[in-house]
Amino acid sequence: MFFCIGKGVFAAENSSAPQVKIVGLPPINCTEQLSFYVDVSQKLSFDDVRNKIFSTQTDSLKKALKRYVQMANYWVKFSLENTDSIPVTAYIEPGYFGNIKIYQITNENLTELTGGAGEKKDFNTPYAEFYTVKITIPPYSSVNYIVRLSSSTYYALGINHIYVLSKEALYQSYYLDYHAERTTRLLQLLFIGFMFSQMLYVGFSRIIGIKRKEYLYYLFYLLLVTIYYIFNYDEEIGIYWPLKYYPEINIYTKSILLALPYLFYLKFIRYFLNVKELDEKAYKKMICLEYFIMWYVFIDIVLRFLLNSSFTLNIILMITIFGIFIYGLTIIIPLTKYKSILVNLILAGTIVAGLGGILGLLISIFKVHFGILKINLNPIISGQIGIVIEVIIFTTALSYKARKLEMDKIENQNKLIAQLEENEKLRIKMENTRNKIARDLHDDIGSTLSSIFLYSNAAKAKVQMKKDEAKEIFKKISKISATMMDEMNDIVWAINPMQDSMEKILNRMYHFASPLVLAQNMVFGFKSDDNIKNLSLGLEKRKNLFLIFKESINNVLKYSQAKNILVHLYKENGTLNMLIQDNGIGFLDSDSKGNGLNNMKIRAKDIGGQLNIHSAKGTGTSIHLNIPI
Repeated sequence: MFFCIGKGVFAAENSSAPQVKIVGLPPINCTEQLSFYVDVSQKLSFDDVRNKIFSTQTDSLKKALKRYVQMANYWVKFSLENTDSIPVTAYIEPGYFGNIKIYQITNENLTELTGGAGEKKDFNTPYAEFYTVKITIPPYSSVNYIVRLSSSTYYALGINHIYVLSKEALYQSYYLDYHAERTTRLLQLLFIGFMFSQMLYVGFSRIIGIKRKEYLYYLFYLLLVTIYYIFNYDEEIGIYWPLKYYPEINIYTKSILLALPYLFYLKFIRYFLNVKELDEKAYKKMICLEYFIMWYVFIDIVLRFLLNSSFTLNIILMITIFGIFIYGLTIIIPLTKYKSILVNLILAGTIVAGLGGILGLLISIFKVHFGILKINLNPIISGQIGIVIEVIIFTTALSYKARKLEMDKIENQNKLIAQLEENEKLRIKMENTRNKIARDLHDDIGSTLSSIFLYSNAAKAKVQMKKDEAKEIFKKISKISATMMDEMNDIVWAINPMQDSMEKILNRMYHFASPLVLAQNMVFGFKSDDNIKNLSLGLEKRKNLFLIFKESINNVLKYSQAKNILVHLYKENGTLNMLIQDNGIGFLDSDSKGNGLNNMKIRAKDIGGQLNIHSAKGTGTSIHLNIPI
């Protein structure tokens, strides 16, 4: 963002030497041709200058304008004669100067008149008279005029001719110029309209719910840039109030409109790119630069109120702005290492706006100061084109980020919904597990406690029973209690999440079966493949797998009369498989008693598995369980 083009830093010119040209005033003649004197010190008064030797080489005046620009006062002298019997009112238009002071000398009477764009105007002053000074030439008299021409860096400076015009000629010239500049005015109005449309878009976006700070700072940036162009190119746009009537506004707001946009520009970038998280070093540099701009603007405004001349302050301001722009680039360019499309868009917009401003400055230099460019190129337009492209890029970047954040929001919402659904499934699963545990506790422990209660009552009823009968009853109570403790131990083990790993399940299986099998002089083979040891089973699968294994081992020990038992656990086609084989007497389906086998099949079904039992008389038994994992 480098949009400040030095309006009026260089003198406008044409090929002919300046002369006094009288338009629409037949009674008025020029009796003394134009001469000039250049006061480089800018300190000479009228009394000091009137006795100086004025040069009649008026073509040198333009050279002096190029050389000294606003750093000198330009004094011109000429004489006019009124041949009519009545006073003649005329308007002197000396060219492009902010301040015009005319000393009118008639018969040793001195009249001082002021005018120019830099002077405060009455509200009744027509637009056509802004760059003129109204004079009255007495009848049948010759009047000497000494005119001091000066300008601040804000106003254009240059001279073609000294025009002395009638009111009709002045207004006709004004309207012809106004009509001739209609294309420029249209482009300026289009530019202002574009900037206001962007401000409306950004403001509306913030109102409807995008409350991020970068939108607010971007809005202020657009507003200040727009006001800058309105204030500095008010004539091209066709806006005359209040700047033409209160020209001091331009002087006191110079730094506000040129430096302050950089403050909001930096704040916009800082929040838009989230620089604090992206690069802490760049973030600290931006903060320091923002504080520098704020203090600079404050000091500049104070000095403009205290000092009469703002020329030096304006030069310092231009140098400072250029330094801020370059330093800002040194902060932004290193951020491209993060490969962010947003950083690239910001950098592209900044460079385009900067190139537009620099191009406008170069056009001003080569066209006006050196006279190299003869084609009709407007330096204002190039800077505004850079701003338009920058704003389009920035607005695109805002839209891109807003869309990306919205997509991320939708994605996060979908993830949250999926997580909530997963949590609900888990809650239902845990609820079912709790209910299952409650049923197990009720069925197993409840029935066991009932048996203990019955046996205890039987023992009490038979106080005089024989010793052997008492032993038998207490033996049954002890056995039932042990069974209950064992079942409780299984339930507690299954609930404990520390037992989720397959390796711990295998270890429990082995330590449960091995002592029982070896106690009956059977050969026990327990085998597990390495690829299942890192598996993790949930509570329900872990519990039912172990209980099926436990029931199977107990059945082999009770009924098979086997000599060998082989257990093999392995992974195949996405399932966990458990194979239990014995070489016992086998059985037929009609021989099976109780609910043990049915319970095993129900447990397998509960965890999505399948249990297959193959047995025949004299061939042993094979139990095969597969569980999806």
